[in-house]
Amino acid sequence: MVSGHRRGLPLDRPTAASGQRGKLSRSVRVVQGASRPRPGQRVRVHRNLNRPSYYSLRMLEGPTKGKVVGYAPATCLHDVKLAVSEPGRNRVLRDKQRNVHAWAEGIFETCTDAPPLPYQRRDVRRHTYFPFNKGHFFDRTRPDQPVTEIQRAWITGADILALPEIV
Repeated sequence: MVSGHRRGLPLDRPTAASGQRGKLSRSVRVVQGASRPRPGQRVRVHRNLNRPSYYSLRMLEGPTKGKVVGYAPATCLHDVKLAVSEPGRNRVLRDKQRNVHAWAEGIFETCTDAPPLPYQRRDVRRHTYFPFNKGHFFDRTRPDQPVTEIQRAWITGADILALPEIV
């Protein structure tokens, strides 16, 4: 193996003890040498600039604090706080080049290929962020009202999904 190589591996690879596959899908990736995030750990999730259908998971605690430990198409967090770095956004507006300046922080629950069916309903609250339109995350139905916290959310595609009764 090449030293320093950080190829993503499936999160659902068999464990040595059980030989059983985990519940995560094959398209969820963990960085080689990193441990997968466990439910209850604090993470920061942001859109992957090179693969926009994936989100990067950065640990906020533990031995891999500050490191990206995995990638997933859909991630579930609770006690979510949405943040935008204003200097980072200004750099995007000035240079017209993407950079990571907006993210969601929360308590990790799980990651999969897609959110569960209740989060795919029509009445789900869809929050998003567009740096060229607004300087904050917003509900797609009310773009002028900033959204900074969500109780429980699935982050997937261009949206952060929340059920109407738990926003």
